[in-house]
Parts: sequence; structure tokens; C-alpha cells
Amino acid sequence: MERLIPNLRFRFWPGLLWIFGWGVIWLPAGAWAESGGLPYRWERIVPVVLLALASYVVVLVAISRLPMRRLRLGEQLRAGPAGLLAPADIAVIRFASDPTEDFVDACQSGPVCLLTIERVRGRSIQVLLTADDAVHVREWADDKGIPADDPDGRAARDAAGRWHCG
Repeated sequence: MERLIPNLRFRFWPGLLWIFGWGVIWLPAGAWAESGGLPYRWERIVPVVLLALASYVVVLVAISRLPMRRLRLGEQLRAGPAGLLAPADIAVIRFASDPTEDFVDACQSGPVCLLTIERVRGRSIQVLLTADDAVHVREWADDKGIPADDPDGRAARDAAGRWHCG
């Protein structure tokens, strides 16, 4: 059975803002060039086209580094742009308090936890989640044999072996 773990820090608007900003800059430039504002000389056109393509790559990289919407726990971990991660692809899962403590929501009660998934290869993945979701991630990690680093006891077992959230 798969479990969805929402990211409390996910925001949709920064990706749209990046795309909008790129369009605001390059669409008028393209219209100006097409209207005859830029003479059709290869030595002038090629650098402009290359600059537009390079800036588009920058936008795509910036969007790919935005926080993901959710994690999906199953046989493998689905982590947004990072794709499917097999348990062997995950070096360690770390639980910590949110260092910026910038999440304030009236409908959110209880502590939040910053989850960092360190991969064997590639960038680590950070997700802000509730303490209850931290317990579910910890159970999943233990079932899959993935080491978990939880120095503050954010998602730990009590003396009876039951999971509780810190």
C-alpha cells in the first residue's frame, strides 16, 4: 500500500514566476527582432538565440530545485523530479527540527519535522512534514532497512515498541 506524505513547504507560484519572468524578458525581445529591429546577420542572431536557450536552461534548473509537492512511499520512494528511488539508492534518512521555523499555519497543529533524504548519488531531498508523517516515513525506512538518523527523537519507538512522534 502506498502512502502520500505532503510537503508543508511546497509552493506552486515560484515555478510560475520563473516561467513568467522568462517570458516577460524574451517574448518582447523576439517580437522586436521579428519586427526588423535586429538585422538578420548570423553574427548577431546566433548569440541572441544561444543566450535565450541558455537562460531557458537556467529556468528549468531553478524550477527543478524548488521543493516537491509530496513523497509517495511504497516499494520504492517517489520523490517528484528525483523520480523513483529504490531503498538501495538512499544512504540515510535524517529527521530534524525545522531550522528556519518559518512554517506558520492556523490549521497545522503540532510540531513539524525537516526530513532530509540523502541519496547515494545526487542531491539530497528535503521535505517539511508533520510529526505524524515523520513516524510513517520512519516506519517505511525501518521496513526497507534504510538507516535513519533521528537525534531528537522526532519519530521514535517508545519502551513498548510503539511509534510515537516528538
